[in-house]
Amino acid sequence: MSRPDQITIKDTPDDVTRALIGHVRLTLLAAIEQRGRASFGFSWDDHTSEVLLAMVRFGGLPWDRLDTYLIHEDHRRTLRQEALDVALAHVDLDPSHFYSLPAEHLPTAFDLLLLGVGPGGQVAGLVPGAPIPMGPPMVTTEAGLTLTPTAIEAARDLVVVALGPECSGDVSRALDGPVQPIALPIQHALRGSWFLDLDAAEHLAEAAPPDDEGVRTLAIDIGGSGIKMLILSEEGEALTERARVETPQPATPEDVLTAIAQLAEEQRPFARIAVGFPGVVIDGVTLNAPNLHPSWASVPLAERLEELLGAPARVANDADVQGMGVIGGAGVELVATLGTGFGSALFVDGTLVPNLELGHHAFEEGRTYEESLGQAALDEVGEEEWNGRLRRAIAQIQRVFNPATLYFGGGNARLVEGDLPDGVELAKNIAGLLGGIHLWADQGASSG
Repeated sequence: MSRPDQITIKDTPDDVTRALIGHVRLTLLAAIEQRGRASFGFSWDDHTSEVLLAMVRFGGLPWDRLDTYLIHEDHRRTLRQEALDVALAHVDLDPSHFYSLPAEHLPTAFDLLLLGVGPGGQVAGLVPGAPIPMGPPMVTTEAGLTLTPTAIEAARDLVVVALGPECSGDVSRALDGPVQPIALPIQHALRGSWFLDLDAAEHLAEAAPPDDEGVRTLAIDIGGSGIKMLILSEEGEALTERARVETPQPATPEDVLTAIAQLAEEQRPFARIAVGFPGVVIDGVTLNAPNLHPSWASVPLAERLEELLGAPARVANDADVQGMGVIGGAGVELVATLGTGFGSALFVDGTLVPNLELGHHAFEEGRTYEESLGQAALDEVGEEEWNGRLRRAIAQIQRVFNPATLYFGGGNARLVEGDLPDGVELAKNIAGLLGGIHLWADQGASSG
């Protein structure tokens, strides 16, 4: 029996929309990168209209390079204006590239075709029991304007969304029953990706695959030179190999989020997200990112990631997250990260003292710790002088904080030479990812 390539089931319609937006965005951006423009067709109903609204609010799409086609059996121009008004309320797009079918210039194949499940398994004007129209992509039947199976099959990427208990019987018949597209037209779309909420998936024979690993957490470490991620089990063990891409330059929020979304697709499935970010973070909002870009001021990163990846997200300073992955939990412990910048995290009996930015404090000769030990300083003075500065920094930090243990992590910790003083240890760089599980410590097996 034919089934879609991927079936994603989320708890609520809002969760489905968040997951769907990430998929739509990646698909269209990839098409634009390959061909300069992308074509997006969607059937207009209550479900897909919410997706369009989320796309224009959170999608970060270059609408000037996107041709959007509204598909509805009732092709009154008022529907086009309704959809266009939704988009124009949030983004500045050219109405001449927002079409209501029948359109004068229909693409040979949609780069992405988004379809909803209508009553009785109806889809895009194809109604149950009616003869299957063949030939050109669009035809007019007694039921109205219809997208033919030819157009559905030609779409480069096909997405189906079904929400609510009223869809559950049709979804079950489409995915678990015999293939009878005349009786159940949605079966013309048995490929690509289907996105369902729990109500719509209620009667599926295989509503969700068994999960022997418990809740899977996508751990992300955003750095000035690289973005890393892997999947953690409920116990905090790595389930996948670490994946990495270069941090985009310039490292604006949109470019970094695009890189994260592309890398995250290779890590699915996951139920929640934990992020280490190189700057001050309060309640999921980034206040700064000295080693990324000035535009990171006041970015609701947790919220943006939830919209982009379709899972709840928690974000903390990267040194804080690394510290959570290495500390013993007794006495005063200080974690410093050596990378593009100089991060720091202070713990007392395992409790984080938030927002410590030691890297921007004075160190020696009018320089801060970051100006003395960050990547730019390493490139300027070389490893021998850099190691000498690090020894002097260790002595000063120990005099000021008297930590039971001082940990050094980050990508450049590998360059530390010689024996270290008592109470000083090197942390593995992967701790910046493994520590992410602690951001969800209060949730246990819950995805929040």
